[in-house]
Amino acid sequence: MIVEIETSGVTPTRMTDGSDLCTTCGLCCDGTLFDTVPLTEAEAAAFAPAPGQAGSNRAAQPCRFLQGTCCGIYNDRFKACRRFRCELLKKLDAGGISLGEASALVVEAKRWRGEALAEDGDASLGFRRRLMRRPELDQHRDARSAAEGLKLAACRRFLMKHFVPRSRAKGWGWEA
Repeated sequence: MIVEIETSGVTPTRMTDGSDLCTTCGLCCDGTLFDTVPLTEAEAAAFAPAPGQAGSNRAAQPCRFLQGTCCGIYNDRFKACRRFRCELLKKLDAGGISLGEASALVVEAKRWRGEALAEDGDASLGFRRRLMRRPELDQHRDARSAAEGLKLAACRRFLMKHFVPRSRAKGWGWEA
């Protein structure tokens, strides 16, 4: 489905369901799915790191160009960002799920993320690093730690099922 949208006095833009889904999600940019995004040499030179960060061929997540759930440099976004398509977007584009169903899964993912963040007391790590810690439940000393481990495990499983591309699961720390 394609819909017309009006953008701040600019000529109308055509937006697909996939674009609509992405602009309400942002999980690939907010640090939920990835710690960093690889940059080409040209991108690394053009997009100098944020003040206080060392130069790198990777952009840290959450992305400093993320504005709400939308990319603030969309037309000039990184090559890796242009190429990335989560499993949910692929399924939507293939007609395997409706926009309403996909949007509900985004809301659910954000709920899981919020619950996992509320349980996890280690704010020094980025969300994805906390998500990937894989604590062993039998090593937890108290019920709060066990609850944290369960929430993180449930959130990780949900994200792997609906968002992480199968081709990226291995090597990106998303192995089951």
